Amino acid sequence: MTIIKGINKRLSLPGSDDMHLTWDNLRELCDEPLITIGAHTHRHFPLTQCDDTLSKEEITLSKDILEEMLPLKIKHFCYPRGQAEDFNENHIDTIKDLNMISSTTTISGVNRADTNLYKLHRIGHPQIIRSKEFELIWYVAAIPQLISQIKSYLFNRNTPSI
Repeated sequence: MTIIKGINKRLSLPGSDDMHLTWDNLRELCDEPLITIGAHTHRHFPLTQCDDTLSKEEITLSKDILEEMLPLKIKHFCYPRGQAEDFNENHIDTIKDLNMISSTTTISGVNRADTNLYKLHRIGHPQIIRSKEFELIWYVAAIPQLISQIKSYLFNRNTPSI
């Protein structure tokens, strides 16, 4: 489990060479009709690794700072890392309390009419890709899904089945 956590942490957090948008870039995007800007936490902490107070602060600060710096109301949220184990109902309640109308995950799948608007699925673009060879190995081997399944198995195996 230590090895899995180490790999997951090292590969899922942004590196210093990752490119980020500037406030001027974001202001320019506000005028684009096909672009939606949403909140994503203030410091990119995985929410389930924060206590309730810190997770609420992370979500709230992200929305408040964006609304202070940009000419728009933030209505959408995206969970850091975004897998099922990375958010819970308390986080959804905070998002709802802040009058946001949806949140996206990184859980792969199709959204249907009955999909929970606070657990929307997406097909994402990985930020951890350093080379074409690494990208091929990473996705052909389904490593993100494998890590998620192993973690799910390890955390749920002590739960008595009915």
